[in-house]
Amino acid sequence: MKVKASAPHFFVTDLMRSLDFYVEILGFERPRLWGEPPSFAMPRKDGYIVMLNQEEGVAPNPNGKHYATDAYFWCQGIDEYHSSIKKKGV
Repeated sequence: MKVKASAPHFFVTDLMRSLDFYVEILGFERPRLWGEPPSFAMPRKDGYIVMLNQEEGVAPNPNGKHYATDAYFWCQGIDEYHSSIKKKGV
């Protein structure tokens, strides 16, 4: 077996706002939406997918002392990327 990819699954409180951030600020491709109203999307950047899920009764789990969730991205050209998103107010 060879692992080819991984996709973190993030719960968000506002799917469309989160998706706009990933697309307009971070430069991910705008994906197809699932649900009515939309509640799930998988934006992609450089072949890497992040799953965004808005589900009633499930809150985001930011990093913290207990029940922490982490996702790590190994990147090239991070200084230029940082400069580009900083210009967008991030």
